[in-house]
Amino acid sequence: MVLGASAFVACSALGVRDEPYVAYASAAFFGLCALIGLVNLLPGSSYLEIRSDCFVFCSMFRSRTVKWEHVQEFSTYRIGRTERVGWKYAYGHGHFKRLSQINNSLAGVDAGLPDNYGLKAPELKLALDAARTRGQT
Repeated sequence: MVLGASAFVACSALGVRDEPYVAYASAAFFGLCALIGLVNLLPGSSYLEIRSDCFVFCSMFRSRTVKWEHVQEFSTYRIGRTERVGWKYAYGHGHFKRLSQINNSLAGVDAGLPDNYGLKAPELKLALDAARTRGQT
C-alpha cells in the first residue's frame, strides 16, 4: 500500500503543469494513503488479542473491546476480493445501531475486523468461535 500510494504521488507530480488542481488533489489523497500505510506498519498499531471474556482489536492505535456475550455469531464476508471476519451482535448489544444496519446491508454482518492478522478469514473465524465457546463456559 505504501509503495503503491507513493508511486501515485510521484505520478501526480508529473501532471502539475497540465492539470495542477487534479495533480495536487491526487498527491494529497495518495500522500494521506501512504501516511496511513506507514502508521499501520508501526509496532503496536494493529493487533488482535483474544482473552477469556472478550476480544480486543486495534487499528491505527485505536483499540476496541467486544465481550463474548455480546456476539451472537461470527461469519466471513467478502468485499470485493477481500475476505474478512465479522459478527452479528446478540440481541440488545449492538453499540452502533445505524452503522450495524449499514454494515448488514453491505456485508451481512453488524461489525467486522479490520484485518485477518496473518490468517485466512475461515481460520480466524474458527479461532474466534473456539475462544468464544471457551469464554462462555
